[in-house]
Amino acid sequence: MGSDAPPTYHHRSLIASLRTQLLRIPGLGSLLARRPVRACLLISFSLIVSLSALWRLDLFNITFKVWVPYFLRPLWDHDRRYPYSYVVPNYGWNGDAESTCKLYGMEPVAEQPKIFDIFLFSGEKDLLEIRLRTLSDVVDKFVILEGTESFQGQRKELVYPLIRDDPAFEPFRDRIQYRVVDANSGGGFKAEGMHRGMNMLRAAEEAGLKQGDIFVVSDLDEIPRPDVLRILSSCGPWPEGNKRVQLDLRNHLYAFSLTYRERTRAASVNRYDPAVPVDSTFTHGPAGSEVVMADAGWHCSWCLQSLSQFKAKALGYSHQDRFLHRKIATTSTELQRRICQRLPTVDGFIPEAYEYKEMAMLSLPLRFTASSLDVPGPVRSDPKFNYLLMDCRRPEIDTPESISEMENAKPWGREWQFVFSRLPRMTSSSNADDEPGRVLAIQSHVVHGYVGNRACVFPLQLLGFEVDFVNSVQLSNHTGYRTYKGQVLDGTDLKCLVDGLEENSLLSQYTHMITGYIGSASFLAEVESVVHRVRALCRHLLYVCDPVLGDYDQGMYVPESLIPEYRARILPLASVITPNQFEVEKLTGRSAIKDDTELFTAVDELHRMGPGLIFVTSTNLPQQSADKVVMLASEVDKESGRRTRYRMEVPFIEGNYTGTGDLTTALLMAFYTQFGVKAAMSRTGSVLQSVINRTREYHDTNVGISGNPTELRLLQSKRDIEDPKTQYDVTTWVEE
Repeated sequence: MGSDAPPTYHHRSLIASLRTQLLRIPGLGSLLARRPVRACLLISFSLIVSLSALWRLDLFNITFKVWVPYFLRPLWDHDRRYPYSYVVPNYGWNGDAESTCKLYGMEPVAEQPKIFDIFLFSGEKDLLEIRLRTLSDVVDKFVILEGTESFQGQRKELVYPLIRDDPAFEPFRDRIQYRVVDANSGGGFKAEGMHRGMNMLRAAEEAGLKQGDIFVVSDLDEIPRPDVLRILSSCGPWPEGNKRVQLDLRNHLYAFSLTYRERTRAASVNRYDPAVPVDSTFTHGPAGSEVVMADAGWHCSWCLQSLSQFKAKALGYSHQDRFLHRKIATTSTELQRRICQRLPTVDGFIPEAYEYKEMAMLSLPLRFTASSLDVPGPVRSDPKFNYLLMDCRRPEIDTPESISEMENAKPWGREWQFVFSRLPRMTSSSNADDEPGRVLAIQSHVVHGYVGNRACVFPLQLLGFEVDFVNSVQLSNHTGYRTYKGQVLDGTDLKCLVDGLEENSLLSQYTHMITGYIGSASFLAEVESVVHRVRALCRHLLYVCDPVLGDYDQGMYVPESLIPEYRARILPLASVITPNQFEVEKLTGRSAIKDDTELFTAVDELHRMGPGLIFVTSTNLPQQSADKVVMLASEVDKESGRRTRYRMEVPFIEGNYTGTGDLTTALLMAFYTQFGVKAAMSRTGSVLQSVINRTREYHDTNVGISGNPTELRLLQSKRDIEDPKTQYDVTTWVEE
């Protein structure tokens, strides 16, 4: 083990190092060699002028609190963590302790210790869920510490008490030990030291930590691989007799597809010994151990869901001492641009490096990895975490109030405070940076009215999506009129159109795909091919299928022969499906479903066919109130099999309104992409109520003028689509 004592520096070695660096500067080096006195006078004069300018521009403090410590660091400091002794996990956990431990030069332990995962929480709900789900099979207790103040010493609201009852955390509730840390220290590393040193092991001991047990110490966004914890808990003694192993984590920024340096070594795995004194240096940070487990997990920094979270993190950021500028004003569009172009979210941030070469490399744009296969399981399998893969957009925007400069922030005073200027709420902005996705919509189309693509495209565009659409059929009007005329596309026609998109390199742009009414087997077979082609170019394509088969009033809209085609070809590819109860019964071969329980049993059959998320857009159950419309949803975690159920009731509005199913699917896809399942249901219900009520009022006023059916009043409902007013309650529960 290396010493943790700070190194000593001699002025002669510092001067020699500075002289060596100066001699390498072109021109100046030769001047120093030939005319050293003249060179020294020139350097002195330049320094005096520079210092005067800095003083005049009120940048003196900035220069000597930032530039000197960080820019000159390679001259006088070095990384005391090297050399590391690496344990390389080439093999992972193969299920057998004896053979696995031998691969690493260790033996199986006589008694399996418990594993405690201890980390700081600052409100990142999605990262918390990802961590719990990733490590739930190996960790015995999760110890969560949350402070009442930010790193900058500002008081902040506790978040975990607000989300602890979320169904996503239900499976882990009995294994979570939560502790509030009221540091009251004025922020900074002193507060962080109190979080880690004073409270971490105390909370773990209350949770049952005993001698010989294993505890992980990290930040929330530093996630170890489950196999690494299995190996270190099942095998021993650790290399060189250490009771602590650093974890070499792959470093990501904004998403798991972006890396900004090779590794970070801040997280650690420790074997608990009450006799060993524990302080913040021991419990976190790379200085306390020379043994490193290579490729041991992921560090996803700034992996946040919304721009408002980016703002909150920046205002409490722990490294404001390395900002060069006194103030940074950033709009939502600018934030999106920086994230998508792989640039830092703040200007003038000096990288922490021990060599100028490393400092220069860290100042370059982020490297883009070609694959996101090696990510925590929930990120790969759960569509709601897609924004942490290849998608750089963050559609949820902060409230429009401006954020004033923090007058009393610490530790560096006013010169380091920065603000995010007014962040406008994203609605139908035309800025490309605000675009939440590009959709390929394949369904019916009418020249007059609002069904199929006519009911789908306009709402999606209002909500910020670019939409390209293919019309499976094109009719003069929908079939509720006395007569209709038009054309029907077959599979060959669809293939021709998609070939044109691919030949012009346009197929790779789609992040979402919607299919609706399809009337022929050949067209359905070609849809299967299109999904494969698009997904090959955009692996995280969200495919939403509305399996339009029919309803209770009109029976089947399409041939019965399409039902097995949907089961075999389409459902295995769909990310989300949006059937009504009639279509659930047809797809599962059931009839006359009587209650919610039986309906969810049928939904589970559909889950087993492929879709991870199912919205049952309308039900017709015997016990259902006649004045209510019920929407159900089910979301399955394909790793654990845990299913989250959702139920919502909205008022029933009398009448026959064609196109509401197509509108429902479009809204669910848009709102689910931006806000998740629960909010998607509530917002969709609100928009549908507004549109149908407005349509009914128009119909009551204009009935009998033409004798034709009344079309949905979509254009007149623009504001309701952009900003739904009513919020309907959605009941949620979890089933194993």
